[in-house]
Amino acid sequence: MAEVLRRHGYRIDPLPFDEWANRAVAYVAENPRHPFTPFVPLWVDRCPRSGLVVKEMYFAAHFPRFTRGNAERALAGSGIVMPPADTALLDHYVRFFRRSGYFPAPDGGRAATGSRSGAA
Repeated sequence: MAEVLRRHGYRIDPLPFDEWANRAVAYVAENPRHPFTPFVPLWVDRCPRSGLVVKEMYFAAHFPRFTRGNAERALAGSGIVMPPADTALLDHYVRFFRRSGYFPAPDGGRAATGSRSGAA
């Protein structure tokens, strides 16, 4: 997702996890009505047994793996096809959120299309 956003002209800087979580907490402390606020505990509340936060558990071997299998079986024969969750779909979402005004213009006001030829 970070690479897709970069292709669309958004500045996405990698941060160590703890620094990112600290910044997220500081941001929602100043912006308590922000839609991200209720999700902050997923990145800061640690499990007493493992010491991991919920989001880290997604990458640990003991967390269940989520797949499309059940949805594909339920949709079989319906004519409904789930698109693959790939960069083309993510590009589609970014373009939609830009057009709708939900995403602001990228830093510097660069016009970015998200096309692979415009990748930086």
